[in-house]
Amino acid sequence: MKITVEVDYGKGPEIVTASPMAIIGWEKENRTKISNLASNGIGVCDLADLAYRQLKLEGKVTGSLEDFEKSLIDIDPVSEESDPK
Repeated sequence: MKITVEVDYGKGPEIVTASPMAIIGWEKENRTKISNLASNGIGVCDLADLAYRQLKLEGKVTGSLEDFEKSLIDIDPVSEESDPK
């Protein structure tokens, strides 16, 4: 499964695709499978969490998830059809 978002956390818009490691961390934290999002839907909180985890893995953000959430200017899911990767 590929989850891609366009996120702006004060450094301009950036496309972020959650890696398996970011998804595994999200699943462990939420005690659910990422595939459940297909039927239950995904909220902004989940998108922000996944983007934060991926950006943290890439060394692009420091600090807590709450700090990242406070810095968010915009966050939007990117459909697979419009994903530039």
